Amino acid sequence: MKTEKISLPTVSLSDGVMLQSVTSEGQVEKYLQPHRMELGCFLIVNSGKACISINMMEYDVIPHSIVIILPNNIIRIVDYTDDFRCEIIAFSPRFVHDMDLIRQIVSNMETICSKPMIVLSSEEMRFVDELHSTFAHIYNRIQEHTDNKKILQNLLLSFFYGICSIYDKHRTEGREAKLSRKEEIVRNYLSLVFKHYDKERTVAWYAARLCITPTYLNAVVKVVRGMTASKVISEAIVLYAKSKLKSSTDTVQQIADSLNFPNASFFAKFFKREVGMSPTEFRERNI
Repeated sequence: MKTEKISLPTVSLSDGVMLQSVTSEGQVEKYLQPHRMELGCFLIVNSGKACISINMMEYDVIPHSIVIILPNNIIRIVDYTDDFRCEIIAFSPRFVHDMDLIRQIVSNMETICSKPMIVLSSEEMRFVDELHSTFAHIYNRIQEHTDNKKILQNLLLSFFYGICSIYDKHRTEGREAKLSRKEEIVRNYLSLVFKHYDKERTVAWYAARLCITPTYLNAVVKVVRGMTASKVISEAIVLYAKSKLKSSTDTVQQIADSLNFPNASFFAKFFKREVGMSPTEFRERNI
């Protein structure tokens, strides 16, 4: 596998749904920027391998696997093989705002967050291929029509119901990998961090919600992740800040505000301490 680190660029849909094929030949290279996802998407892996980091948890993606990435997840591709190929169905949160899909997502949120990637059996892969083929066939036929939103919404709803039925089957059959107690704590901690890092930055706050002491949380995170619990919070903030500096026109002040820093100066000092350069320098080097 290649050792060069790459990460996904910002992908945003103001409204609607997008269907795309991604291969490592010329296309994966476009996904170079780590970022906070502004859309949800399904990745169906056909060939090759990749290591994908979702909210700082790494997943080894192999053929016959599917990945669900939810809006506001921070993701990056850490590694990939030359023959990596996947199909993507992406949708904006606004597109599904009035759909029953929202209820379906919420009811499966815990399963998806704890296991965003699952490996499919041959039968499940055939089922997903059929779902995707049907979606792609109709999607491509109605692109020229202006009044196609309802059709696409129902196609997406059907696709998601099908995927969730597979997730339910994996859960009830106990096919998910069992986590140790420490791994479970860290998983729950990371989930909390990526929901609240823009407002809560003390280890004590997260420890209280996990019903453990800050000292124990730090020790567990150190064992499982090789870093302190406070460093995890800092890395989440830095990942988001980098993505905004690279892929948006937001000012440093606006980014500082979005992360609830007291002012731009305080944010700049934090960023320079963590990254080794100021936000402005980072942006200039990565334009």
